[in-house]
Amino acid sequence: MAEQWEVSVKNAAQKLADALQDAATLTVKTEYVEAATAGGAASTPLSLTTEIHLDADSLNSVPVTRVEGVGLQVNQDLYQIHASNVQAAMDYRLRVLNALLDAVQTQLR
Repeated sequence: MAEQWEVSVKNAAQKLADALQDAATLTVKTEYVEAATAGGAASTPLSLTTEIHLDADSLNSVPVTRVEGVGLQVNQDLYQIHASNVQAAMDYRLRVLNALLDAVQTQLR
């Protein structure tokens, strides 16, 4: 009986470790492609990328446009869509990790 419990704990711990490894880096990419017009080709896509690590380090790539007399500007509509995608991905990762933690705790009881 003790061996079975030990195997169950090890299996649960390994599943949690695997999930943490998979969730260690969260990458969200949002692309915007303008539809082709009659007789024209589609435009080059704009892409926003956010990479978030479990230790809260992050890397963001956001395209900007140089506007004379103003400086660099970000497409605010596209940025808001991307920010919403990032928040949804972080919320999902948190729910998955909490579910795995609950499963491990259940195995330990």
